[in-house]
Amino acid sequence: MVRSFGRYSGQVDQRIFINYRGADSSSYGALLYTELVRQFGERHVFLDCESIPAGADFAAELLSRVRSARVVLAVIGPHWLADATGRRPIDDRDDWIRRELVEAFAAGVRVVPILTDDATLPAEAELPADIAVLGRCQARPLRRREPVGDLARIVADLIAMDPAMDPGMVTATGQAGVVNTITGHVSGTVVQAGTITGGVHLR
Repeated sequence: MVRSFGRYSGQVDQRIFINYRGADSSSYGALLYTELVRQFGERHVFLDCESIPAGADFAAELLSRVRSARVVLAVIGPHWLADATGRRPIDDRDDWIRRELVEAFAAGVRVVPILTDDATLPAEAELPADIAVLGRCQARPLRRREPVGDLARIVADLIAMDPAMDPGMVTATGQAGVVNTITGHVSGTVVQAGTITGGVHLR
């Protein structure tokens, strides 16, 4: 079953941007993408390897999509801050994880840290100044042993934080259903263009 973020417009509106470090949490990024697409439709979820068209300027696409998102899910695993050798890619200004988060915070996009398994949220002092606010963002867990419950909570959070979400507009294709505005008795020819609900009586 697919929920639609607001009324279907026929255009891409990728409100959910998944930010992840490939060497650290690519499997969790893919898990999030699969579940969120199932819930909201692929038009509303951005994952770089799935959403950037072939031949597109990936740098321009990433920065444009993150700026226009409603929420960024920052997937943080045990080696997000530093790899097994102690190297900290996050300190590199050209690190794409950092660049995406800088753009998100500058654009006023809400960032939700998603902590995988035993990962912990980095403290502000551990982060570069331009993304230090990440250390104050309320996080949500995504654990290997609790995937169903954790994903359900993340989905519920996304619905609650986006006023354009209308859980009642549900179809198998992700398009909004048709809700009638006519009440009472209707006569003549009626063409149903979608699921009609409400107090309509045909005669």
